[in-house]
This record gives sequence, structure tokens and C-alpha cells, in this order.
Amino acid sequence: MSERPSIVVLTPLKNDAWILRRFLDVTSVFADLIIVADQGSTDGGLEICREFEKVIVIDNSSSDYDEASRQEMLIATVRSLVPLPRRPMAPDSNDSRTAPPLASPDRHRATATAPGPPVA
Repeated sequence: MSERPSIVVLTPLKNDAWILRRFLDVTSVFADLIIVADQGSTDGGLEICREFEKVIVIDNSSSDYDEASRQEMLIATVRSLVPLPRRPMAPDSNDSRTAPPLASPDRHRATATAPGPPVA
């Protein structure tokens, strides 16, 4: 039997404190690690991140919105921190509003799926 892949959530952050705690509560249930790329939040989001032991915050110091470079930064971070096998996921913090309840039979689909091809 192969080793279970680490589930790593990669997400941006910029003034999303209004939903961040809920997002981190939900993703902490299934994720082994949560990497947050903060782009200068000023609403208390960084303080919320510090409350969760699975969260690592990286600094996205770009003043411009550039999703491609932010995702490259997040992917490079997961590659440097988490050995294979790993399954990165990239939801936004407001995606947690539709997360299935813990009792849902769909809850374990993220970890039960077959691995995809290796990513260099």
C-alpha cells in the first residue's frame, strides 16, 4: 500500500478576515498544511492565521493583483516544504461557505481520489 499523500491547501489572503476563521476551521479538518500568501492584509487576518498550527504564512509583497505569480509562489513553497506524495488544493477563503458538513459522506473525497500524474 502506498503512503497517503499530504493534503496541502494553498490560498491567497487580502483582507478576508470576515470569512478566514471559518475557512481555516474547515480546511484544518482535512489538510495537513495550509499555506497562505498574504498580500498586505490590514484587517486582522494575519492574527487569525497565527491561531492555527497548520498555517504557514508567506509574504506576497506584490502591490498588483497577479494570480499567476502568486500561484507560482505558493506552488514553489509547497514543493520546498512538503515531500512527495502530496496533493495541493487551491481554494479561496470564501469557498468554505459551501464545504460539506463533517457528517457528509462526501467529506473524504479529497483524500480518496486516485493520484494524478507527477508534477515536476
